[in-house]
Amino acid sequence: MFQMPINKFFTAGRIRIAAITIVAMAAMWNMFKVFQLAIDVPIEDDWDYLAAVEPLSWKNIFAVHVQHRIVFTRLMLHLSYLFDSLNFRHLVLANYPVYLAFAGVVMLIFKQEIKRYPGFILFFLPFFSDVAQTNLLWTGQSSFHFMLLFGMLAVYFGFCCKNSWGNAAIFTVCLAASTFSMSPLLAVEILGCWGIRQIVSTVNTNDIQKKKTLIMQIAAVVTAAGTAAGVFFISYDPAKFSHPAIPDFLFYTAVNIIKSFGLFTPETPVTIIGTITLLLVIPGIFSLILIWRKKFLLLQTNGAELTIILWGVLFSTAIAWSRSGIMDWRHTEAVLPLVPAMGALLICHFKQGKLPRIASICFILMLTISMLFSFSFRHSEIKNIQRQTGLRELRQWIEAPQSKADIPSLYPGEGFREKIVHAQRLNISCLK
Repeated sequence: MFQMPINKFFTAGRIRIAAITIVAMAAMWNMFKVFQLAIDVPIEDDWDYLAAVEPLSWKNIFAVHVQHRIVFTRLMLHLSYLFDSLNFRHLVLANYPVYLAFAGVVMLIFKQEIKRYPGFILFFLPFFSDVAQTNLLWTGQSSFHFMLLFGMLAVYFGFCCKNSWGNAAIFTVCLAASTFSMSPLLAVEILGCWGIRQIVSTVNTNDIQKKKTLIMQIAAVVTAAGTAAGVFFISYDPAKFSHPAIPDFLFYTAVNIIKSFGLFTPETPVTIIGTITLLLVIPGIFSLILIWRKKFLLLQTNGAELTIILWGVLFSTAIAWSRSGIMDWRHTEAVLPLVPAMGALLICHFKQGKLPRIASICFILMLTISMLFSFSFRHSEIKNIQRQTGLRELRQWIEAPQSKADIPSLYPGEGFREKIVHAQRLNISCLK
């Protein structure tokens, strides 16, 4: 048995089963850790979501939260407050299926690559890394997850399904839902890529009836999705957000693009991040060469890969501009689809020459090395200690409110006293 040639032992079927098993085990491990570590206490930004459970009304549901409109998260909070006194542990557990649905839709987008390449599903391991696991322990991350879920559904129906009025309608509804889940940025980016693809298809077809249908679809979808984006900005005040100087902005954007792979933890040594960053240059340059050589690569594939990669760049740029800095680790899961998208773009051109092979190998090596750090489990343990410390200090604070003005492990900013008074007025679960 052990003398069997390696190419006969490692068949495509066995590789596929092994890859699926590894990803499934990572997902189950994440589910187990989320169930184990979720506690009934608000953490950091979660305290700000207490304001979302004011009397239920349309105005409150669609109200601006910081710079977002978090309609589906607000509905979850209202339901939790109504039936569960806002139990944050239960909210965290309810958030995980939404995240799994998001990951599942991304897998659906790349189902052809998963079928064609036995080990392709391993590109989804970062979805279940140490950093992703820690992000799942924040109630507020549900707004990211809803935005991504509806955004990726829009990509699927807009780029991976047959062009029809039914799919165009679902595509439009998903764009609107993504917009009001958190931000219109993802929806507008997807709409722009879809619009360009439809316009080029309209120009290239000689079928008059098909031209009319495509033009009508473009007009209808852009009008509906554009209206949703316009409604989003009603009573929105962007003036309160500062912006960095141009040199800083370019630096922040570059760092954010690297960070958007979401594979490192905050404890990863800077030298490691820097070294692996250099490995990203080769696949990046190669991708630009491909776009230049193929001209309309967006049309030669179904367009999903480049749409998702462009989203990664756009999101990294938006964070650098709107927040005047580098994205937090909790932002990285917003662009996790960038990993399988980059892998698909490179691997599908693997046989086209030496440069594609080098770029693909470098990309896979970068993922392999960096995941050794993202699966260190150290980051989630540090966060767990922070949560347990905060819970203990919260109980002490409740017993003696004057003993301490703030609890940095639960809310690092100022104004904790106001937050806890609000929580006591609402009589939320963790204070009972």
